[in-house]
Order: sequence, then C-alpha cells, then structure tokens
Amino acid sequence: MYTRAASFDVIPDVVVQWRLRADGTSITQGKAQLSVLRDYLGALRGGIRVLREAGATDAVAARVELILAMDLPPLHEIVSTHADPAYAAEVDAFVEGLRALPEFAEAHPDPNIAVALAW
Repeated sequence: MYTRAASFDVIPDVVVQWRLRADGTSITQGKAQLSVLRDYLGALRGGIRVLREAGATDAVAARVELILAMDLPPLHEIVSTHADPAYAAEVDAFVEGLRALPEFAEAHPDPNIAVALAW
C-alpha cells in the first residue's frame, strides 16, 4: 500500500489492543513452533519482496533494520533452547537471505530497540 499510494492518512486513534493470551495460543506466542516460524519468516520475506519490487530500496533497508532489531533477537533466544535443529536452520537461512540483499549494507539497526523490547 505504501509503495503505490500517492498519499495516505494516519489515524492517531488506538484501533488494536495487542495482548498475550493467557492460554499461549497467539501467533506471537507460538513462534517456537516450526510451522509458525516458517509462516512468520515467509511473511517477513514477502514484505521485503513487495518493497524491493516497488524499487523502494530505502524502505527495504529500514525494514531490514527493524527485523534485525525487533524480530531476530527473540528468535535467536528460542534457537538457543529449541530441541529441533531445523528451527535453527530456518532462522539461519533467513538471516543469510537478509545478508544477501544489496540493501543489507545500508541497514544499521538501533540496538536500543532490542533492549527496550526485552524488558
């Protein structure tokens, strides 16, 4: 949407209340499941693909920065204790795919984002 729109409005109102489910069944809470991880990484790849196809190289670099700062730290934490080596292999392949992007060299993630999210 952002890559094709001439303009867009931002609504400051809160329209979604993000929460963790007590029963642990949200997708965010299920990232330790290999099938959920594959879907999650596929969605991240898809977003990058849309930006690249639109020629939005600065947006790709910014998206990679956010993925490195926000998405990968929790996944690496899961990798450190996950029993299935396929989980680590999926994360490693995803990271290698990011590194292969020409825009990766322009991505400079803010380490404070990961620190803030870890609290």
